Amino acid sequence: MASLDDYRMAPTTTGAGPTALVIGYGNLTDQAVPTAVQRLAHALDTVRGRTSGR
Repeated sequence: MASLDDYRMAPTTTGAGPTALVIGYGNLTDQAVPTAVQRLAHALDTVRGRTSGR
């Protein structure tokens, strides 16, 4: 199992960095990227709305 530190530009010494999201997109066709980005943006907006009390 990979740690998020494996994906950080500068790994932390404690292993406790900020919250992060790692997304693999290598399996998408070029045509699927715009829709995937829109869906991701919508999902993030939804989560932000839930956590910010909206």
